[in-house]
Amino acid sequence: MSVWLKDLHSNWPSWLAVALTCFISGMGFSLAVALINATGDDATSLGGTILGLAICSNILVIFSQMKLIIDEHIHIYRSWRMVGMPNWLIFVLVLGQIVAVSACGAIPGAFCATFLTDFALDAFHRDNIRVDGISVTMGGIVLASAVCVLAAVLGGFLSLRRIYRSGTPRWAAAKCALAFILGAGILFACTLIDDPTDAMSACLGLILLFAFLIPWMLPLLMQWTRPLGIAGANVRVRSNFTAPHIMPWILFGGLIIAVGSGLRAMLSMEEEFTMSPWQVFVVVLGPTIAPSVMAAFTTSLLMRKRIAHDAGALTLAGAARNSIFQVQIGEAFALTATTTGLLSGLTLFIVLLMNHEMTGEYALTGFWWQALLVQACVMFIGLSGFKCGLATNFRDTTAHVRP
Repeated sequence: MSVWLKDLHSNWPSWLAVALTCFISGMGFSLAVALINATGDDATSLGGTILGLAICSNILVIFSQMKLIIDEHIHIYRSWRMVGMPNWLIFVLVLGQIVAVSACGAIPGAFCATFLTDFALDAFHRDNIRVDGISVTMGGIVLASAVCVLAAVLGGFLSLRRIYRSGTPRWAAAKCALAFILGAGILFACTLIDDPTDAMSACLGLILLFAFLIPWMLPLLMQWTRPLGIAGANVRVRSNFTAPHIMPWILFGGLIIAVGSGLRAMLSMEEEFTMSPWQVFVVVLGPTIAPSVMAAFTTSLLMRKRIAHDAGALTLAGAARNSIFQVQIGEAFALTATTTGLLSGLTLFIVLLMNHEMTGEYALTGFWWQALLVQACVMFIGLSGFKCGLATNFRDTTAHVRP
């Protein structure tokens, strides 16, 4: 028990990031379950749609965070194995930490969904959606918390197998090729849909599927970073670090900017098409997007020891202090540019598709470039600030970290 508590305490910033993500996820799941159990003709279908999108998005985010936190501490777990601790006991200890942390985050979050029911009900009534009697029940809280905990446990279990397996990636080239083939197939399938409304619905799934394929695509996508020197090498080699930083922004930007651009295109060309109030979008997309936003800003906490170790290594090598910050800013730029490029491609595809569906011509009407620029600025400033702040703590980090 002392080993369990000591390891939990020493890595508390990493576990805090996981707990905060589970808190937001539990809140979204609980609200979606409350909508399913509500009364009204539209309650079940609407709640089911929100829950389905939230499950897909949150599993991607939680899985990526759990993989990163296990990879960052894999040397510790292997040292336990070297001193004679059996594999099953290591699994029990680590999975016990995951259960404790995710439950501490998900359960309070599920309870806090109670404060959102009045806002959700008012939003639906503004849009004449027939939903009444939204209430968070104990059964919904248990179900929402269980989904978060199970997602975290499954993500941790799959990553823990690396304790007794080689860390050399296998079939990386084949996975990358398969990801691009699947991505191209998904894009082509969307072009075969004739109805604009159905095409827009397909674009929602397109964003989730591309977020799932991002880790496999990165080996090829990140090759452009070679001119960036050390910063570019870091984001290429450490794909387990790169993917969890990019994926939340792809989910957020894809569902808000890319899909929003498609809706703007439809709104500008069809007078009968009306946009729902912004409150409805908050309720419908909030459970899907909010965990991604939280993960986007807290994932750097999972890398704090590695970032600090890199800063210490540069200092010992005689590098100037400003070189440390240049590397961190360079990594933030590489991550931001890659994310913005992917989002720009997805947004352009959706805008061109919707314009072609509506008018038969390929045009850029509705392209929301202002929002894309704002997200790029926020991502770059946020990542740079977090990474530079963590790099200043290298004097407190003496643990050995594998490159």
